Amino acid sequence: MKYLIAGTGGVGGSIAGFLSLAGKDVTCIARGAHLQAIQKDGLKLKSDLKGEHTLVIPTMNAEEFNGKADVIFVCVKGYSVDSITELIKRASHEKTVVIPILNVYGTGPRIQRLVPGVTVLDGCIYIVGFVSGTGEITQMGKIFRLVYGAHKGTQVAPGIMEAIQKDLQESGIKAEISPDINRDLLNGRTGNIERAVKIRANGDKSDFCIAGKALILVPKARGLNVITSGKNRRNVGPAVIGGTKDNSVKGIECALFGGFDLLFVCDAVGICLL
Repeated sequence: MKYLIAGTGGVGGSIAGFLSLAGKDVTCIARGAHLQAIQKDGLKLKSDLKGEHTLVIPTMNAEEFNGKADVIFVCVKGYSVDSITELIKRASHEKTVVIPILNVYGTGPRIQRLVPGVTVLDGCIYIVGFVSGTGEITQMGKIFRLVYGAHKGTQVAPGIMEAIQKDLQESGIKAEISPDINRDLLNGRTGNIERAVKIRANGDKSDFCIAGKALILVPKARGLNVITSGKNRRNVGPAVIGGTKDNSVKGIECALFGGFDLLFVCDAVGICLL
């Protein structure tokens, strides 16, 4: 099967890297300096599950892709979905399935309305993955789980979802076909994690702090004071951020889904809500 990854960030880059290592046919869509670095030097993958690799994967911007794909993973930011509808239309054939991996409830039906002639599923992912440098993706921890399925009334060609599951599992991704993707998407956004996860990003030791259903990335070295109080309430205290040198966390793209409904990530100027 031919896979097209629209968005080669922490999530899309990890999916692409794992598929490529397993010998699957994968093409990536990226842009800017990230695209140029991958085209020049390959996609660098630093993975707790797979080790460190430099992968030669066909990568281009959305306008340059003129082939067809059997499976399109949509891994762009939610605000960029509209910008890739022409890519989806152009890259699809009659049996192509599109799997959005945005962990934003309602993305599948939204894309289906934009591309009514294409089969659009829905999905969610459980991973810690981020862009750790230009052309470089880091996947951390032992969890890499992808759940996908069809919404009620969506017709999928027989065997397609099973074939995708087989490829993903052969690539080292725990893939599950959901009999009720609507339920699983809701659970993926509102489940509760009663723990904190520590990561190291660009030299900064940071804590993932869980409070209620919020996930907050707190870079200790940046002098942040983050306060949360009450279920589903987030009060962010004063932030003193340094420059954007080697120890900056600017540009981190994190995706640890399954226990919160909002994600705060510190960048070079303050706190951003993703």
